[in-house]
Amino acid sequence: MARRKPPTHPSIVPPHIELHQLNFITEQSITLNDQAAYVSVKLQRCQVGNQAAEDVLFDQVIAEHTDFSQSCLVLAQFLDSQFHTCDFAITSLEKACMRRVQLIACRLPGVVFTQADMQDVVVQKCQGDMSHFWDCTLKATRFEHCTLRQASFASSTLAGVVFRHCDLTQADFRGANLRGADLRGSILDGLQVGVRELQGAIIDSGQAVQLVRVLGVLVRDEDETP
Repeated sequence: MARRKPPTHPSIVPPHIELHQLNFITEQSITLNDQAAYVSVKLQRCQVGNQAAEDVLFDQVIAEHTDFSQSCLVLAQFLDSQFHTCDFAITSLEKACMRRVQLIACRLPGVVFTQADMQDVVVQKCQGDMSHFWDCTLKATRFEHCTLRQASFASSTLAGVVFRHCDLTQADFRGANLRGADLRGSILDGLQVGVRELQGAIIDSGQAVQLVRVLGVLVRDEDETP
């Protein structure tokens, strides 16, 4: 059986998608209804945005150049799916569940995840300035080469999450659990975070200097005048 083989990452389970079972939907406007299920579907240049629905299921879905922007989806489930160059700008995803999902080169500015549960998720080359991940639980999740300026991860559980080569300028991690989170290689200028949140986080030596300044500590040589 043919399977799509996405990029793999250690300890992250990739999506399982049976290519030969996909039904193609191209350049259509799709109406989302409560408890609708989209299974084994490939969406190309479709319009799904500016809608409200509850308990929608996306299972083994590949979406390319598809617009989900400004939608309000409560209890949405995303399973074994890939989203390439899709638009989720200003989309509300309350209590969403994501399992084995990849978001690649997607627009995420202003997207709001509230109490979402995400596991085995890769977010790669996405533009997510001012995105919000509030009170969410992320496990086995990686953000790679993403812009996340002024993003908020307030009160979220991010233990073990990897932020690799991301721009986290002025991102908000207040109240978050960063134990085991790997921030190495990312820009941390103006990070909103405290000592308690940083306990157990992994950073590189250059970032240590940045974070000392963020925490308001003055670093001076011994012979420097106070």
